[in-house]
Amino acid sequence: MKLKLITFFLIALTITMAQNKEISLKESIEIGIANSKELKLAKTKVELSKAKYEESGTYLLPTVRASAAYIRLSEVPPFEVTVPFSPTPIKIQEPVLNNYNLGLSVTQPIFTGFKLSSLKSAAEKTFEAEEISFNQEINNLALRINEAYWNLYKAEKYVLLLKENKKRIEEHLKNTEEFFNNELVTKNDLLKMKSQLANINYQLIEGKKNLETARMFFNKTIGISLEKQLTPTEEIEQTDYELKDISEYIKQADKQRNELKSAEKITEAGKNMISAANSDWFPTISIFGNYYYNRPNQRIMPTQDKFNDTWDVGVNLSWEIWNWGKTSFKAEQAEQQYKLSQLSLEILKENIQMEVYRNYLSVNAESEKLKSALQLLESTEENYRITKEKYNMQAATSTELLDAEVEFLEAQIKDANAKADYIIALKKLLVSSGEKIY
Repeated sequence: MKLKLITFFLIALTITMAQNKEISLKESIEIGIANSKELKLAKTKVELSKAKYEESGTYLLPTVRASAAYIRLSEVPPFEVTVPFSPTPIKIQEPVLNNYNLGLSVTQPIFTGFKLSSLKSAAEKTFEAEEISFNQEINNLALRINEAYWNLYKAEKYVLLLKENKKRIEEHLKNTEEFFNNELVTKNDLLKMKSQLANINYQLIEGKKNLETARMFFNKTIGISLEKQLTPTEEIEQTDYELKDISEYIKQADKQRNELKSAEKITEAGKNMISAANSDWFPTISIFGNYYYNRPNQRIMPTQDKFNDTWDVGVNLSWEIWNWGKTSFKAEQAEQQYKLSQLSLEILKENIQMEVYRNYLSVNAESEKLKSALQLLESTEENYRITKEKYNMQAATSTELLDAEVEFLEAQIKDANAKADYIIALKKLLVSSGEKIY
């Protein structure tokens, strides 16, 4: 009895695990964002640039250092002075063999030729650029998930339509066998039906393989186990989005594309680096203060074997007068790097405009294909209905029925693909124009 229960449980568990779990597009994007290693990598870059920015601000603040030391000196004779008429030297100072040094120093930069402020500004712009790039990475991931989701949708639809078509062919085959037994059709008509059924089975095998491939790619895109059985729940209802003029999308991309915003920040950082490179033309000025608590304290005379405190303050000026043109070369490098970032920004703008224009044309093309696919579906469906009725009344041949069946199936597949391709093209246009799709 126990063995039967265990067997039943295992079979039920296997069936449950084999069942497909439905998933919406919104859930897919949420899971993908949570699991994406690319996003985690991009987030790490943001945290890295943030740490560098925060570090750059510390160089503008006072530096406080504490020190402590103990020194044991070798034994030496005491300091003695020989005077006339004295039989023995006069001892002036006993040697201090144990030295204790405690200190505290403070240094504050006053002027560095604008180097520190420029480096801080450059680090800030770099940090902002990484934050913008991170947001763009999320949008790009959402687009990839959209593509994978709708490609899975197409593969699912393809298999579903083939299965429906197989049922119809099996029904036709059953009728044809009855007609053949009543000598209403020839054996050739019967063989055509059987051949069509075999062809559908062959297409189903290929379709199922493509479905599993699409599902595997979708699972990888959202960062879950490759063998997980997921089925899209979304249905494409709206396919008549009203597009704006192409110039509006290009203007929107110029203002909203994160890649442009990030590149602009990098260009600004390059300008700050020019200022930092030119800082070596100027002197650096800092103020400092030191506090000493030593035993003995060398500034206390005569030397005393006890702790005494002293201090000092001062101003330090340093100016590199000659360095064989090093400053000029550094400034030239920074200027050329700034020019590179400017040119890269211009090239990026042109590429984005081309991308928007190409995606805009794709949406228009997919929209026209969708309309044609719908018209084709309506006409082939009606043709199939009429031909099927005629065949059942023996007013049409099996060849005509099969042709109508194939045309109807192809039209259904084209219609499903056209809907998904339209949505994918539309999402690409929205992303390329700078809109957020997650």
